[in-house]
Amino acid sequence: MEALVGVIAGAIGYLSATFWFRPILRYYDLKHNLVVDLIVYDNAINPEGMNDFISAQHEKRVLSLRKHSAEFLACFDDLPHWYKCFLSYRGEDPRNASGDLMGLSNTRDYDTAHRRVERIKSSLRIDLPI
Repeated sequence: MEALVGVIAGAIGYLSATFWFRPILRYYDLKHNLVVDLIVYDNAINPEGMNDFISAQHEKRVLSLRKHSAEFLACFDDLPHWYKCFLSYRGEDPRNASGDLMGLSNTRDYDTAHRRVERIKSSLRIDLPI
């Protein structure tokens, strides 16, 4: 009987860790990585007339933002339903942020980029001064 309880408890722990906690932790890791990339690539919005370093940073920024966009969509699909409801209640919308990330990757105008970054911060409830 004790062995059966142990097996059931282990199975419940494994399932909750695999299907609930891992996707939630992945979501927070993605948010953290996005904040880091927004800070790092802040100066690489319009590479025209800049040196080679800024032009290379711009290319990295475009690829990074597109990757983040795809990762947020994929991660959102993996989140448990109850956590999606919780995010909605908090006012977070990773799907909306994903669209703005894709738009930001195509933006070369500082004002437009700033508006997109503000919408991304609002969609993901990021309170840092980026």
